[in-house]
Amino acid sequence: MQYPRIVKSPNLNRVFENLPYRSADHWLACVNQVFGAAVAAHVDNVTPKNLSTCTINPLEWQVMEELGNILNASKNYWKFWTVELIERAIPKLVQACIWKNNILSEHSYLRDTVNRYATDGLEILSGLSDYLLLYSNDKKPSTRKALVTKYLEPPYQDGDARAILIRALRCFVTYRISKKTKSELLFKFTPDLRISLWGRTINKYLYEQLCLYIYLFRNPQEGHFFIEHRQQLINFVSARLPDDHQDLAEVIVGETFDYLIKRRNCYCATQDTVWIDTSLDTYFIGHILSSKRIQRFWEKRRKLEASRNIYGSEEDYPEDWITVRPKYRETYEHSVQAAEPNERAKLLKYYINRLDMPCKTYFQWEYFGNRTVKGAPLKQTEISTISTPCLTKLKTLLVNSGYYDLFVK
Repeated sequence: MQYPRIVKSPNLNRVFENLPYRSADHWLACVNQVFGAAVAAHVDNVTPKNLSTCTINPLEWQVMEELGNILNASKNYWKFWTVELIERAIPKLVQACIWKNNILSEHSYLRDTVNRYATDGLEILSGLSDYLLLYSNDKKPSTRKALVTKYLEPPYQDGDARAILIRALRCFVTYRISKKTKSELLFKFTPDLRISLWGRTINKYLYEQLCLYIYLFRNPQEGHFFIEHRQQLINFVSARLPDDHQDLAEVIVGETFDYLIKRRNCYCATQDTVWIDTSLDTYFIGHILSSKRIQRFWEKRRKLEASRNIYGSEEDYPEDWITVRPKYRETYEHSVQAAEPNERAKLLKYYINRLDMPCKTYFQWEYFGNRTVKGAPLKQTEISTISTPCLTKLKTLLVNSGYYDLFVK
């Protein structure tokens, strides 16, 4: 990355040092005083004459506002940027604002529409690839740095890098169509004055699509993102199933990952096969909730409720109707013994027993229904008082022991 060469026109430090501004309106007035004529000229070139019905062009005002926000957030580069260089970048900023307006006015989530906006955006946002460059130049070791350095080649605008950028922009476009947020800062200038996107949203999508692409098409062993989130997804499913069906959660999450692997060969060939235009968490949760195993499970639960109404008691209904395990298991007896606690419950009870007596009593009473813990009974006022501190103590103990997944549902 190279900084632009300083030409004869003054840099922004010299331009704005003598212009007093005390608020956002004053700052916008200062920017308009310096760059207003250039912005108006470029906006007039792209605006049809028959649409100029207002004294102040709305697009011109929007470009001025974006430019003011970009400059205000990039004061570290003012000594390298000059008035002439900023004026050369204004046409691209005008195109970016038009691209943004088209997305905000869009109501269709059709794949062709989203893909068209993403492709057009990649041509306008030529500085978007700098995110991958920052990953590779990170001084600290990280998953992002390792993946970019090992599998992508600079200048990160062609080949696999371009495919990752396109996929990240699809997610960004879908997010913008759904959220319609207009007030936050959206664009930024790279040090060499190319247009890019600002914010954590695009950074998150780039990381997720980077992990997804490498996991599917380069090396399945590099699924860092999925390894990190697999247990959280299992906990998400487990929290929605009875205790005696916890093994089903691991099967459902495993099938979701297997689905992506099976579709690996046709992911790039046909966009209709696997289309992920949301965050991966949203995609996985949606895929899990629509799983046929989940649907069959709740269908059996509905049959169970119906059978309870028919038989009139909970002891006479055929319990094997609700099982999701293979049919070769032995037939249930009517007097079913209590199931062994799963591994998660065992670990939770182990760490709860390491807490002080009030917190131990609170968790045993509130979460496990165990009223045989030694110690005086807790009153309702005491429970409401110690609930938050006890949860904090348990969370700290689990995090320090490396079992934060036990606390997250």
